[in-house]
Amino acid sequence: AGAAAPRRVEPPRGTLPWTWPTDGRVTGPVERPSGGVGLRIDGTAGQDVRAAAPGKVVYTGAGLRAYGQLVIVKHDEAFLTAYGHNGTLYVQEGDEVRAGQRIAAMGLGPGNRPMLYFEIRYRGRPVDPRPLLPAR
Repeated sequence: AGAAAPRRVEPPRGTLPWTWPTDGRVTGPVERPSGGVGLRIDGTAGQDVRAAAPGKVVYTGAGLRAYGQLVIVKHDEAFLTAYGHNGTLYVQEGDEVRAGQRIAAMGLGPGNRPMLYFEIRYRGRPVDPRPLLPAR
């Protein structure tokens, strides 16, 4: 007997007060070599990157390949957000952040282009952020 296909995880909507992490042109969903799925948001180097929901910073650094300078925020037991390709970081591990708070400045991603790579993870799995974020 064949193995069952993996079930697609659909997070509940309306559970957190989601906001867009930055302004700019959105490309996505983008699949990463690491298995992540998120959005690429093109912008200007140095523009604000903001927390998409309230939470606690659980990681800052460049230890995960293909994400550049990375910030990870834990929002509750189910949701994490990841913000990749940052320049300057304005938060450190352990900081509490509110939705819309500046956490970093946009840096350069692949091709030396200013961008933010943004991921929402629900129960450890990346999900398409677009249905959770407010309409633009």
